[in-house]
Amino acid sequence: MSEAAAPETPPTLLWTDAFPWLAGVAGLDANQPDPRWSEPIAATPEPEMPAVALEVAKLAIQHRPTSYIGSVFPRLPAELRLNNLDLPSRQRNVLRRHGLETAGDLRTVTVTELLTSWSVGPRVLEGIFTALVEESLAATMSGATAD
Repeated sequence: MSEAAAPETPPTLLWTDAFPWLAGVAGLDANQPDPRWSEPIAATPEPEMPAVALEVAKLAIQHRPTSYIGSVFPRLPAELRLNNLDLPSRQRNVLRRHGLETAGDLRTVTVTELLTSWSVGPRVLEGIFTALVEESLAATMSGATAD
């Protein structure tokens, strides 16, 4: 009689798996690295996820200003259509005006370039980045990887 193989346990995915640049990054109001980023994503309670996604978005703007947006969100599938993101029309229009149709297009523009362009303030960029954080988490948790 043969034993049935045990189902594979999915790997424990850390915040730094989805956003490698978070390693060693302090929280918004702290001087020390935030140990939360070395914890499993699944350890974050579901009701807290929107607030944590916004925090990651703000940290990306603060800590990665000269980075290409695609490198800030490396787990986004390049073919992800940005017009499918759940965004208000103003944020959707910013992406359209900059010719950013897919996540792959995010590899051509830096955080600062987008932030300093016409009608793109911190709140607009935070909204876009929060949606990108949420999509990155979905891609990370489903095992999708960037090209």
